[in-house]
Amino acid sequence: MKWTGCRVVRLSKIFAASMFVFVLAACVSRPSLESQAVITLNNNLAQLQQWKLKGKIAWITATERKSAYMNWQQAGNNMQFDLSNIVGINLASLHYNGKTAKLSANGNEYEDPSPSALVYKTTGWNVPLEPLSSWIKGAVSSRGRQYEKDNNDLLYKKQQVFRYENGLIKQIKSNCEVCDQWTIDYNSYENVLIDGTNYQLPKQISMFNSAYQATIKIRISQWSQ
Repeated sequence: MKWTGCRVVRLSKIFAASMFVFVLAACVSRPSLESQAVITLNNNLAQLQQWKLKGKIAWITATERKSAYMNWQQAGNNMQFDLSNIVGINLASLHYNGKTAKLSANGNEYEDPSPSALVYKTTGWNVPLEPLSSWIKGAVSSRGRQYEKDNNDLLYKKQQVFRYENGLIKQIKSNCEVCDQWTIDYNSYENVLIDGTNYQLPKQISMFNSAYQATIKIRISQWSQ
C-alpha cells in the first residue's frame, strides 16, 4: 500500500486531535489541589475555634533582638495572650473579647480597641494579633484583604497564598492595612490531636515586615485545647 502525503498529514491531524482530547479529559477528570486537600484543610481549620498554645516569640530588627515565652488561649473571638521571661516572670497579660482589649504590664492597666496597639505600647513590638490568630494555626485571615477605590468601584484584592504539595500553606503575603505588609513563612508543621480531631498545625513560623524591616519568629512547643 502506498502512503501518500495527504494520508500522512490526515493521520497526523487525527492523532493530534486524539491526544488533545485525551489530555483534556485527564485534566477534567483529575481533581485539582484546590478542590481536594485545600478545601479539606480549610474546613478542618475553620472548625478549630478553641485552642491553646505555648511557645517562644522573638522580635528582631537591625538594632534589637527581644524574645519572650508565650501562652496563647483562643476561644472564638476571645483571646488571652501572655508574655513572660525565661524565669517565668510575667511581662504582659492581654485579654481581648473581640471588641475591647485590656492589658496589664508593669503594674499598670491599659485599654484599647486593638490588642496589637496595646502590645506595641508596652513592648514596642508591632505584632498583628488580630490576623495572627488565624495565621498562627496555618489559615488565611479574613483581615488579609484590601479594598481600594478605582473609578468609584471597589476592587477586591486577595492576599497571596502559596502551598506545599499536600495543601498546607507554605507562605502568605498579606495585603491589608492592619496586616502592614507581612510575609508569613511556615517552616514546619506537626500532627496535633485536639478534642478528638487531628490537625496539621504550624510548629515554626517566620514573619517579615517590609515596612518596619522587622522579623518575628515563632516556635510553638505545645498545642492543646
